[in-house]
Amino acid sequence: MFARRASLFALALRPHGPQGRMVSNASNSKQTAKTAQSSPDKIQIPNKIERSPTAILEAIASTIRKDHSAPDYMFADDPYLIPTSSLQKRSYALAKASGKRAARHFLAKYPNLLFKDNADPSIPAYLPPKTTWPETMEPNEAAIFDCMQWGKLDKAYETYVKAKQEGARVSEECKLALFELACFFNSSDMEEEEPLEEKWAKKGVEDLKGKRRVQSANAWKSNSIADKMLEELADKSERAYCSLLKGLVKHGNYDQAVQVYRKMRDAKLVPDSQAYAALIGAVLYTQSEREERVNVITGYLKEMSKHGVAPTLEVFNQFLRVLSFGPKTNKYQNMALSVLREMKKLHIEPSLTSWTQLLLIFYPIDGKEYNSSVMRTVLSRLWSDVVSFDGLSRATDGPMMVDRLLAIMIKHTEGDLADEWKSKFAEIVVGVQTRCPLVAEEQNDRRESRGRALNRMEWTAPMLGNLLLIALRCNGFDEAWKIFEVFSPKRASFVGSPSGRSLAALVAACVDREDVGKATSVLEAMDDLAVEEAKSSAQLLRGRADLALQEGQRALIDRILARKDKPVKIRIAETSLY
Repeated sequence: MFARRASLFALALRPHGPQGRMVSNASNSKQTAKTAQSSPDKIQIPNKIERSPTAILEAIASTIRKDHSAPDYMFADDPYLIPTSSLQKRSYALAKASGKRAARHFLAKYPNLLFKDNADPSIPAYLPPKTTWPETMEPNEAAIFDCMQWGKLDKAYETYVKAKQEGARVSEECKLALFELACFFNSSDMEEEEPLEEKWAKKGVEDLKGKRRVQSANAWKSNSIADKMLEELADKSERAYCSLLKGLVKHGNYDQAVQVYRKMRDAKLVPDSQAYAALIGAVLYTQSEREERVNVITGYLKEMSKHGVAPTLEVFNQFLRVLSFGPKTNKYQNMALSVLREMKKLHIEPSLTSWTQLLLIFYPIDGKEYNSSVMRTVLSRLWSDVVSFDGLSRATDGPMMVDRLLAIMIKHTEGDLADEWKSKFAEIVVGVQTRCPLVAEEQNDRRESRGRALNRMEWTAPMLGNLLLIALRCNGFDEAWKIFEVFSPKRASFVGSPSGRSLAALVAACVDREDVGKATSVLEAMDDLAVEEAKSSAQLLRGRADLALQEGQRALIDRILARKDKPVKIRIAETSLY
């Protein structure tokens, strides 16, 4: 039996020809002899290639692409239950957050009934929160770290006091860790993190209302665990003072944070880069005069240079944030550009936060040519970062980001554009449509979408109008017409209406191309939407005597020109996002 298997194995290893037939023994023996003559006596083992521990996973991940037509991960569900409108998405997210809160409540109330740990090794983060400790627990350093790991700051401090009373040794590292935790959580137990869905809903409301987030007022607790642990530290090091400073800024006690900084300076202690970033961010609340803010930040940066503290991305972002609250003047804008140059000099890549702050600094720009060229650069780079970080996939941020991006591009594509900028902005127009297919918010053909993921982007008519106008300004008539073809048959499904100037520009482009059919199609849409610019577009079309108008087209133009403008009273109902 063994001999038979060996012969079969040898037969399987025998080389085959191109048609699947076996190569003759004679040719095989010749190849073997030739190989024996050419092969060296020693086997050459190639050098080892150094690879990262995740190299295989990275190789597999490189073969997968993101499905841009899929809904946000937050809304992944049965196709019948996937929300499509903004209201449905918000209700879905808040319902999901409510369910998480209910589950956490029962986990905290009945941890012993729901405790089941099948993981090997155990993963403490996935276990129910530890709420009770045995009365006989020995107060030592291990018990203190155990309480801190579960976020029970009060219990950790209580255990530390007992250990001190019983004479148990507690290291300085343990004391410092307890102090840092107290600074971060303001001497309170670690609170349960707000569900992601609630954060998303609140952020969406703030963005829609146009609010900028402002730090909360002073909430720092006096005579707290942090203050007591600071006294317990034998060595009040730079690390301890930096933790205290950052905690004070985090919880709104800015004046005391500045006092801690001065105390460090008097003791010849140097803050780290995170502490300097916190101080720079606190300037908004410690200095009321704008000029004084810049002077104070410049002083901090000079001290960082003097003590050899390298600035980080967080430091520059905080600086840009302070500048974004200042006036939109050349001085502040040039200062922002100098920050960008310094970042480039230090090989620090700007983040999305950096570009967002720059947009706030440069917009509005009052139509100055120098600033417009700067803004075009910022817009081009911002779009690149948005694509790289997949910023359009977020349920709320995506539509808002596209809306603001298009509105700013409208302002900075007016007048004569260089071919280079036309090409770049045309790429953005195509890129937006590729990643965010043009679909109305209310999808009337929902039945057709069963079994597949719905588009995540909810376009409004004003957004489509801006996209259309930008395409026209960048010599993209075909792209503009595709956008109009998407909007025109389902214009009742889109929220709002395109701007009159965008549709008028499309009519003018059709007239320039002597395409009467397309021009009258746009004119008919303008008439249906009661756009003010419909009359001027009709006059433009009638004024071209060289264009052959059909009877129906003339009737449409005459009807628009004969219409008398009447004041329209619009009643806006009060609506609530809650």
